[in-house]
Amino acid sequence: MVQVGNQNEKSFWQSYKAIPPRARKYIGLNTNSYEIAGIAIALMGMYISERLEERLPAPSKSQNTSTPPTHDVTIAKQ
Repeated sequence: MVQVGNQNEKSFWQSYKAIPPRARKYIGLNTNSYEIAGIAIALMGMYISERLEERLPAPSKSQNTSTPPTHDVTIAKQ
């Protein structure tokens, strides 16, 4: 392993460029239009869900007075 100078002296860009291109591809440091579109869709979904929760809050547990159905289970022995 070749070590050039103190590792703490590298800038972020130098550290990024030191990673082989194939490795950068696999760890997702490269961006393309599909990744940006995916991030944009995720952010829109988070924004919309927050606004829906503000307008239509979930009922609290104290408001839910219904009881779950009970079933009698009998096991027939053969």
